[in-house]
Amino acid sequence: MGIFEVLYVYVAVVLFYSHCLFLTISDMTFIDCLEVIIVTLPTIGYGDYTVTNNFSRVIILLVLLSGVSLNAFVTLTLLKKFEMSSNESNSYQLM
Repeated sequence: MGIFEVLYVYVAVVLFYSHCLFLTISDMTFIDCLEVIIVTLPTIGYGDYTVTNNFSRVIILLVLLSGVSLNAFVTLTLLKKFEMSSNESNSYQLM
């Protein structure tokens, strides 16, 4: 899987969770929900918004778990992209 496919998956996950959060919280705009998901997905978030109802808390918990998995997936994809071939590895060992 290439870099662009991983980026498409990442954007799709952000939009999906933003929409789910938007449907469950009535006093937040979609942009606010998008910001919460973008901040929470790659990190643990910085707590700008307090999510009050239980269903929204479940969504944020799923975002946290998905973020850990997606960050590992992005890291593995990038490492695979820059991995040395067997010829490069052999030449490096000869040095």
